[in-house]
Amino acid sequence: LCGRVLIFDRGRIVAEGSPDQLRERLQGQVAVTVEFESASEGMTDRLAQIEGVRAVRSDGAELGPHPARFVLECAAGSDPRAAVFRLAVEQSWTLVELASARASLEDIFVRLTTSDRRDAEPDAGGSELAGEAA
Repeated sequence: LCGRVLIFDRGRIVAEGSPDQLRERLQGQVAVTVEFESASEGMTDRLAQIEGVRAVRSDGAELGPHPARFVLECAAGSDPRAAVFRLAVEQSWTLVELASARASLEDIFVRLTTSDRRDAEPDAGGSELAGEAA
């Protein structure tokens, strides 16, 4: 609904631009959601070995006939979905969902205003992410 977003942290503009521009500049990583019909031993390790995958988060499903859902955090510009599909076929894992996730504006806001990020930035001056602040 909006064409331009300003994100403030401690009274400073830390980012501005259209929602799509902010996603492109700030998302950094691509996330892929994967769900299998049931959990198998070694799924997390096998998924983590796919090229471009930096981290694998699991919903903590137990082994057996329970759905296994994972979020793969990937390097910018990578798309491991085809490799995930091939791995599922090789391992006879029934794939239920395979989708890339897009960062929401809330995700971007939280990333820019968390204490770890604030502590790493200088108190004075503008952020390199803000561009031309008005």
